[in-house]
Amino acid sequence: MTPGSIELRNANGGRCIQVAGVDQDALRDSAGTELWDCVAGAKQVWKLTHLGDN
Repeated sequence: MTPGSIELRNANGGRCIQVAGVDQDALRDSAGTELWDCVAGAKQVWKLTHLGDN
């Protein structure tokens, strides 16, 4: 994984959140998410972003 990235893993089942879809569908802003076996794939890598002090 890229330094500074995280993997979101379910505490009970141990599966990871990943972006749903194949190829370009997974790159759309409206792409959904799904639980999947953790494989450290590109669709399972997340970055935490500070949203300000709101």
